Amino acid sequence: MISATNNRITQDIQRQSALASALARTQVEISSGKRIQQASDDPVASARIAAIRQSQSNHAAWQTNLQLGISLSDQADGVMKTVTDRMAHARELMVAGASGTLSASDRTTMATELRSLAAEMDSLANTQASTGNPLFADGQALKMRFSGSDVFEPVPSRQDAFEVNGVSLSAILSTAADALQAGNAAQIGTSLSSLEAGIVKTADVAADIGVRGNRLANIRDREIDHDINLTAEKSGLEDTDMNEAIARLNQQNLTLDAARAAFARINRQTLFDLLS
Repeated sequence: MISATNNRITQDIQRQSALASALARTQVEISSGKRIQQASDDPVASARIAAIRQSQSNHAAWQTNLQLGISLSDQADGVMKTVTDRMAHARELMVAGASGTLSASDRTTMATELRSLAAEMDSLANTQASTGNPLFADGQALKMRFSGSDVFEPVPSRQDAFEVNGVSLSAILSTAADALQAGNAAQIGTSLSSLEAGIVKTADVAADIGVRGNRLANIRDREIDHDINLTAEKSGLEDTDMNEAIARLNQQNLTLDAARAAFARINRQTLFDLLS
């Protein structure tokens, strides 16, 4: 009889301990806002949460690259607008010089302006980015990763942007200035053709930079949407359902209180009562 009583008391204590542990866990879920406190609570959900966190970590790094890429692309777009404007003005000067009606003094003035444009073109080609590095890299354009599958250069290299068949735009302008000042009709015609090719090239480069910028903006929007979806999925996996948890907590409190009350009532019996 005594052994059976001890066993029953032990079982009751263990049951109350389990109820108290479950209640304490529910309280932690409510206070922390997280239903998963350790991986063993839900191994499948925990594995998916870990994968989401890694993806979000990558996303954060890519977002930094995207912001930089967009900034570089915007800056390059502004530079190329200036370049196309200056090249168009140079063509106007050469067309006027090709008419044959200008005086030597006029041609010299225009040649001086062309040389000024050539110097400005060199300055534009060597524009510094916000990073402190050249905006248009020399030789190999800066390649960046913007997502798991998007790796490309937000800005073309200096050679791709400022050279036509291996000849820099500034050299084309300087040659045009020399031809105009000399009044050599053949050289003026050749320089005018080179300027036309330069204008076409800069227009193509400007359009290409615009395409890259649009691509970057689309990737940014896509990645933002993806991150929102991942955040929602992660929240659904690990966050506490407060309504359910509070209802469960109330039920656990009632069950534990009832178990304690029953235990106290039963154990008010004396050993004599149990033996009689």
